[in-house]
Amino acid sequence: VTIGQVMRFVDGPIAPVDCVSQSRPKTCEFLGACPFFGFWGRVRQAISDVVDQTTFADLVRENRERQRGYVGDWTI
Repeated sequence: VTIGQVMRFVDGPIAPVDCVSQSRPKTCEFLGACPFFGFWGRVRQAISDVVDQTTFADLVRENRERQRGYVGDWTI
Protein backbone atom coordinates (compact mmCIF):
# COMPACT_ATOMS: atom_id res chain seq x y z
CA VAL A 1 0.00 0.00 0.00
CA THR A 2 1.45 3.35 -1.00
CA ILE A 3 1.23 6.60 0.90
CA GLY A 4 -0.52 8.10 -2.14
CA GLN A 5 -3.28 5.47 -2.05
CA VAL A 6 -4.03 6.21 1.59
CA MET A 7 -3.85 9.99 1.13
CA ARG A 8 -6.33 9.86 -1.76
CA PHE A 9 -8.65 7.52 0.16
CA VAL A 10 -8.69 9.79 3.21
CA ASP A 11 -8.48 13.26 1.65
CA GLY A 12 -9.35 12.85 -2.02
CA PRO A 13 -7.18 14.10 -4.88
CA ILE A 14 -3.68 15.32 -4.19
CA ALA A 15 -3.38 18.89 -5.40
CA PRO A 16 -1.68 21.93 -3.85
CA VAL A 17 -4.38 24.14 -5.40
CA ASP A 18 -7.83 23.17 -6.71
CA CYS A 19 -7.28 24.20 -10.32
CA VAL A 20 -4.61 21.53 -10.90
CA SER A 21 -6.54 18.62 -9.40
CA GLN A 22 -6.69 15.85 -12.00
CA SER A 23 -9.92 14.27 -10.78
CA ARG A 24 -11.80 17.30 -9.44
CA PRO A 25 -10.40 20.47 -11.02
CA LYS A 26 -12.12 23.74 -10.21
CA THR A 27 -12.12 26.55 -12.69
CA CYS A 28 -10.38 29.75 -11.82
CA GLU A 29 -11.05 33.31 -12.91
CA PHE A 30 -7.52 33.38 -14.34
CA LEU A 31 -7.87 30.16 -16.36
CA GLY A 32 -5.67 30.37 -19.42
CA ALA A 33 -3.84 33.45 -18.17
CA CYS A 34 -2.48 32.29 -14.81
CA PRO A 35 1.32 32.46 -14.65
CA PHE A 36 1.33 29.88 -11.83
CA PHE A 37 -0.81 27.14 -13.41
CA GLY A 38 2.14 25.25 -14.91
CA PHE A 39 4.16 25.64 -11.73
CA TRP A 40 1.39 24.22 -9.52
CA GLY A 41 0.87 21.39 -12.00
CA ARG A 42 4.55 20.44 -11.67
CA VAL A 43 4.32 20.65 -7.87
CA ARG A 44 1.26 18.36 -7.92
CA GLN A 45 3.06 15.88 -10.16
CA ALA A 46 6.21 15.89 -7.99
CA ILE A 47 4.18 15.26 -4.83
CA SER A 48 2.21 12.49 -6.55
CA ASP A 49 5.39 10.85 -7.81
CA VAL A 50 6.90 10.71 -4.31
CA VAL A 51 3.80 9.50 -2.44
CA ASP A 52 2.90 6.98 -5.16
CA GLN A 53 6.39 5.45 -5.06
CA THR A 54 6.57 5.28 -1.25
CA THR A 55 5.02 2.45 0.73
CA PHE A 56 4.47 2.18 4.45
CA ALA A 57 7.10 -0.58 4.42
CA ASP A 58 9.54 1.96 2.95
CA LEU A 59 8.83 4.35 5.82
CA VAL A 60 9.32 1.62 8.43
CA ARG A 61 12.60 0.55 6.80
CA GLU A 62 13.88 4.15 6.58
CA ASN A 63 12.98 4.75 10.23
CA ARG A 64 14.77 1.58 11.37
CA GLU A 65 17.89 2.55 9.42
CA ARG A 66 17.83 6.05 10.88
CA GLN A 67 17.40 4.74 14.43
CA ARG A 68 20.20 2.21 13.96
CA GLY A 69 22.71 5.03 13.60
CA TYR A 70 21.21 7.13 16.40
CA VAL A 71 23.34 7.62 19.49
CA GLY A 72 21.54 9.31 22.35
CA ASP A 73 23.21 12.22 24.08
CA TRP A 74 21.47 12.50 27.40
CA THR A 75 22.31 15.27 29.82
CA ILE A 76 21.00 15.28 33.35
